Amino acid sequence: MGDSVNACISFINDLAPEHLELMVRDPITVLEKIRNAGTVCVGDYTPAAVGDYATGISSTLPTGGYAKYVSGLNVDHFTKKMSVQVLTRDGWTALRTSSVRWRRSRGCLDTQRQCCGGFNEAHALERDSPRY
Repeated sequence: MGDSVNACISFINDLAPEHLELMVRDPITVLEKIRNAGTVCVGDYTPAAVGDYATGISSTLPTGGYAKYVSGLNVDHFTKKMSVQVLTRDGWTALRTSSVRWRRSRGCLDTQRQCCGGFNEAHALERDSPRY
């Protein structure tokens, strides 16, 4: 029990419980504000035990407040994802100076040259860029 629904939501998000049974008048509105819980069982007829053993949701859930950082075991853990980046020449031109400076500031000169290798302007960029 809390002083208000918002106080309870704040407490829940800080606690990041493994299981949360949400029994309020307007569960969907409250659910939209919950960010940190391993699993949320909504309504009077959805106890955590049913959520674990009968509705098909994994009972491998983050404990000890780790729901702030990770989700419970789910199908996404068994899929492979890959990120892809594509720049146009104009996009590269807009980003290359900051990219070269960032790499240089971290001592990554070889990677910096690889980064600029496809462009004739790379040598001029290296020559004209301020040294940090």
